[in-house]
Amino acid sequence: MSSLSSSASSPYVRVAPLARGGMGSVELVMRREGDFRRLYARKRPLEKAAHLREGFLREATLAGLLRHPNVVSVLDVGEDVDGPYLLMDFVDGLSLSKVIGAFHARGELIPLQVCLTMAKQIAEGLHAAHELRDHDGAPVSLVHRDVSPQNVLLDYEGIVRVTDFGLAKALGRTEESSADALKGKIGYMSPEQLRFERLDRRSDLWALGVVLYELLACRRLHASASDGVEHVARQILDDPPPDIEAVRDDAPPALTELLWDLLAKRREDRPSSGAEVAARLGAILREVERDDGAIELRAFALEHFAEARAEARTRRAAAIARAEAEADTPEAPRRRWWPAAAALVVLGIAGWWAAPGEEAVGLARPAADDPVTESVAETESETESVPEAESVAEAESVAETESVVAETESVAAPEPVAAPESGGAVGSGEEAVAARPGETGAEGEAARGRRPGRRGGRRAAREEGQLWEWP
Repeated sequence: MSSLSSSASSPYVRVAPLARGGMGSVELVMRREGDFRRLYARKRPLEKAAHLREGFLREATLAGLLRHPNVVSVLDVGEDVDGPYLLMDFVDGLSLSKVIGAFHARGELIPLQVCLTMAKQIAEGLHAAHELRDHDGAPVSLVHRDVSPQNVLLDYEGIVRVTDFGLAKALGRTEESSADALKGKIGYMSPEQLRFERLDRRSDLWALGVVLYELLACRRLHASASDGVEHVARQILDDPPPDIEAVRDDAPPALTELLWDLLAKRREDRPSSGAEVAARLGAILREVERDDGAIELRAFALEHFAEARAEARTRRAAAIARAEAEADTPEAPRRRWWPAAAALVVLGIAGWWAAPGEEAVGLARPAADDPVTESVAETESETESVPEAESVAEAESVAETESVVAETESVAAPEPVAAPESGGAVGSGEEAVAARPGETGAEGEAARGRRPGRRGGRRAAREEGQLWEWP
């Protein structure tokens, strides 16, 4: 897509801002035609990021091809007086980061059935993206590259949707720079992404493994970027996958095994597709439901977040009423131009005929800092937001986005990540992380990212001391 359809005026009424990040902003808009009303999320690139227009158009092209229940759809692409935009489904729900954070704050765990159901739907949505084909039927080989709890939405009807393909890359169609390779949230980057290797769908499956662990444990798997990018990178490259049974005693062995596979250091040891992951999760879910019963996502969302939904609806209704009132307010009538023009002519003649030494009468230009002159940007920044109304770009908010490129230059290509103190170097090609000398047995297997022998017994106590902190 090289150009956008352009329109001088937009048919959408702006309701309220939803999110703003380093690359773009999202606002809630409404389409009005007679008695018809429908809400959408409209995403725009930031003015200061005008050089990212090509990436914005790429997102429009790729996301516009996706049609799946577990993916937020791009419905339209256009350009108006404010610039280019994407029009997307408005999701009335909340991100998984807020779901996890709410349970963590209460010291509770999300029911196992809910975790498995949500992870299964994420896997199905990712598989649809990975299997995407263009209009000619050619495979796109799409990789999301930014799968995280902030980029997965749970709507109140019980449907989980993957969103924000702003960093997605169609393999083989564009050259990928080293800076591109490290865009996203570092805590969800695969080992091969940190080594600047070429990515494929298995990189997204690694990130899905991190999300699954965090759903089950209600805590972060890796440290946040505030602890240092190199520290987080070392955790991902060196630390063995976690044992979920150390956090919750209701995790079946098959789930522990799946997490080890998803978080394998070598992508060759991971599942080959999102469909395979969804199938394994479905089998585990059926076993758990047979023993403990089923839990519907819709009932779960309404039970735990009904108050948040009611508050969001109230604020959204107020914002819609204000937006409609402003849209229905007629513009002030324009003044007739000819009296002012006549006055200018008279004043000009008087000045021309003014005697030497007399100052001609003129019209003063308003001062540059005239308080009456108010910028549109300042006015719009005061618009009340609807923070509870989650949108497809919630993950792009400044508080939740870890931009590795913006935060650090210490992991810049083409220099590889520093080698372990007593081990081999981490290569920049297809090399795996080398084992440290002297590591044998279960410790050595764990350091190389392989599955050790099963531990005897299950530990019901949760690990202490790790605070919940989203980047």
